[in-house]
Amino acid sequence: MKMIWPLVLCLCACGSLSPMAVVQLMTLSPLETDPAHLAVALELPEGVKLPDGAAFIQLSAKQTKTGQTTDRRYPLLARSEGSNRTIYQVAPRDLETLRQQQSLILGWGEADKDATQGSFSVGLNGCKTGDGPQPDGVVNIFIRTTPDRAFVPMIKEMPWSEVLEQTKLEDLQSC
Repeated sequence: MKMIWPLVLCLCACGSLSPMAVVQLMTLSPLETDPAHLAVALELPEGVKLPDGAAFIQLSAKQTKTGQTTDRRYPLLARSEGSNRTIYQVAPRDLETLRQQQSLILGWGEADKDATQGSFSVGLNGCKTGDGPQPDGVVNIFIRTTPDRAFVPMIKEMPWSEVLEQTKLEDLQSC
């Protein structure tokens, strides 16, 4: 089965993607990772805020021969760590539902891996505070798949101006 990883803010095509992250993504299966261990860490520039419920993961799959589909979005809960880093994890109430969806997709893949396609993505819906971020403010995004591992950088020191360009946003709405 083929799982596609459209990553945070659809930034995979940019030069700020860490080579170490590419290697980890190649070996990581969103269908076999325990959802309770999955964590995303963000460092956003001053002037950008993610309101409650603004970060999520989405797991989608299609079994092309039967036409069956599954598509679900899971809000991520935030906790601060340090001055500008926030850790996001799947809400405890959604862990069992996500595990059931993983099992469903794995079953499709075991039955016919060539007819099963899927994607896993992390999404953010931020807003700006005050005058918003400066164009030279930077974004850092990290992922961790097990609690005994360190966070791996996915996006490193990406200028805010490049975030706007990559996402085709002109600006963020005010909070």
